Amino acid sequence: MKPKLSIAILILAANCVLLCGCVGATRLPARSMGPAGAKIEPKEIDLSFLQVGTTGREEVTHQLAAIDTAYSNPRLFWGRWSESRWGYWWVVGWPCNGCMAGDANRKWHVRNLLVTFDENGVVTSKTMVGDDRIWPELHSELVRANPPSLDLSQPIRVSLTSGDPGAILLGTEFMEFERRADSGKPNVKVAVRDLIRFRHSAKVEKKTANAITCHALELSQKSTFGSKVKFCGEANQIGILFQYLQQVAPAAMNWQ
Repeated sequence: MKPKLSIAILILAANCVLLCGCVGATRLPARSMGPAGAKIEPKEIDLSFLQVGTTGREEVTHQLAAIDTAYSNPRLFWGRWSESRWGYWWVVGWPCNGCMAGDANRKWHVRNLLVTFDENGVVTSKTMVGDDRIWPELHSELVRANPPSLDLSQPIRVSLTSGDPGAILLGTEFMEFERRADSGKPNVKVAVRDLIRFRHSAKVEKKTANAITCHALELSQKSTFGSKVKFCGEANQIGILFQYLQQVAPAAMNWQ
């Protein structure tokens, strides 16, 4: 527990002496974390320079390098960071030796910035969105940005962080899920036509480092993984997967 929060707990515990337990929230100095969890300063997320019709992509990537997810797309910039302005605390038990327990932590909220560009690299739109809406919004922005099609003449490899599968090979008609090298199991191929839903999972949302997100692809036909393939990956890799699905997935596939 951090020193300042520990002091807060002691003060609050004194005020809770006659109670069996209590919880609460308190205002704290604002803090921000970039995609990988590094601390960033307010000036690094100053968006006042962003102007539709005039600001160029090079300036966007330079000014907002601290929140860049590194998703490579000539028509779309995806910035992502966490903000905290409040903390929460709890105390339970009676004020006797060893009878009390408590904790305090910051409450973090993930923010996303989606900036689209025209064919000349000039800003055409800017959208701020919370993590509760980022996935349908990212899908919509990809449709609006209309980036160049991915070259699928050779499979594109998307690295994952979830262990098994460890990566996805993206082809024109099939997705191939790579198994862990030490598993001794063959890769699993899934026909693109069998995709019915892309679903987001809240598995890692409580972490202040927000580079990694978790998802599931649901299938109409069972595979070795069943009818649902679960995985986690860094935002830049998930962005490529999103773009791929937008390009080749069935029109009726559901995005959640």
